[in-house]
Amino acid sequence: MKLDLVRKPDSSITRITLDRSDKSERVEINAHSLDASIDFPAQTPISYKVESKASWVDSALPNSGEGATVAIRSEHARVKIR
Repeated sequence: MKLDLVRKPDSSITRITLDRSDKSERVEINAHSLDASIDFPAQTPISYKVESKASWVDSALPNSGEGATVAIRSEHARVKIR
């Protein structure tokens, strides 16, 4: 599996992209303030949890409780999961 982590110098958004998934990956992020987009391959079952004082999560994938896991801990978080 290949994990790309990209943050352009002129942008505050971090993009995390997995090129494939065996459905056992764990993406764990601890940050003070987070603005991120996390991209999984199509049809990947995921489970996500966000612990934050203020958060906004936009997920095109259902939080199935199975498969790849995303765990985010942050004071403020804005996250897109695709």
